[in-house]
Amino acid sequence: MKDKISITLTSFTNEDDSIENQIEYNKYTKVNDEENLLTYKNTLKCDKQNRYLSRRETFNKLSKKSDDIKEVIGYSKNKKDWKIIEYTNNVINKKYNKDYKKLHLDVNYDMIKNCENRYLIDK
Repeated sequence: MKDKISITLTSFTNEDDSIENQIEYNKYTKVNDEENLLTYKNTLKCDKQNRYLSRRETFNKLSKKSDDIKEVIGYSKNKKDWKIIEYTNNVINKKYNKDYKKLHLDVNYDMIKNCENRYLIDK
């Protein structure tokens, strides 16, 4: 079994002087002939006085086994319901919403929270 995790922090200023800080979490796993890649992004937007404006979260989960590729994409803004689309071999299977609190991803949220506190909130 192979398991790799990376976290990337990006910060930039928009044309309206708002600031966006993004934490990207990637987890790659390979077990026998099955590969999985999960990308989770958490973006916080603040005004130039560092007041919170919005939070966007997205995820992209890819699974590959033999020639079958499954993909699940999700989007949530300000901790509202997730909007999710599922694909198999680039064909849409399902579109649905899921309660924000009921979606559980294979993400180390403690790692993300630590980065968020250390680099975005306590800076």
